[in-house]
Amino acid sequence: MIKYAFIAPKAHLEESIARSDVNMALAHLCGDYVYTKSFAESEKYTILDNSFFELGYSLPVADLLTAAEKVKADCIVLPDGTVEGITEIKLAGYQVMYIPTTGEEYKEAMESGDIDLIGLSSYWCAKRLGLDKNDYTARRKFLDLYDIEGSKKIHVLGATDSLAEIELLRPYHDLINSWDSSAAIWSGINGLSVKDQKKKFTETVDFDSDLGWTSFCETNINYIKGMLK
Repeated sequence: MIKYAFIAPKAHLEESIARSDVNMALAHLCGDYVYTKSFAESEKYTILDNSFFELGYSLPVADLLTAAEKVKADCIVLPDGTVEGITEIKLAGYQVMYIPTTGEEYKEAMESGDIDLIGLSSYWCAKRLGLDKNDYTARRKFLDLYDIEGSKKIHVLGATDSLAEIELLRPYHDLINSWDSSAAIWSGINGLSVKDQKKKFTETVDFDSDLGWTSFCETNINYIKGMLK
């Protein structure tokens, strides 16, 4: 079964970590002691994301290393499309996730012995194929185009406009190690069921939100887990 990281506002980190199979910590939030402490106390495999999606750029490697220490990360996401800092990060004892921005980069990453995980971004897949950035078919079309055999495991970065992407990627589930998304909990605390959504809830996640946990959160989490079986 694919491991899933349920990303949540800070107020619901305990709930999200408890229900996740792996953790995904966001580097730009690691200045918050309560946030980092929650991950540091978890025994689950923890990935530190470079926050490209949230900021529009990747944080510098030095900042990623500082954040990784705070959350006791196991794996650091490299700046998108580069292996910048890989030697330094590896020497510090962390695994690395590489984010390919082109098909050639994906092929090279699959063949590299230095890369532990490959983060598949819908944004970069769509850009490579000339599709809308929220086109939920982008990753499937990308993988169909660059169907490369290998032992590398993919991490799917975030959800697109439709959770139907989970089923769409079923032919590649054996290649997918893990997946992360805020869809279940962010929609849930806003009183929305992801099962009934035709489009992703597009309001940007407010990580400082004080909205309470709802039954929709549990329903959404269970629905997604069911789709991953």
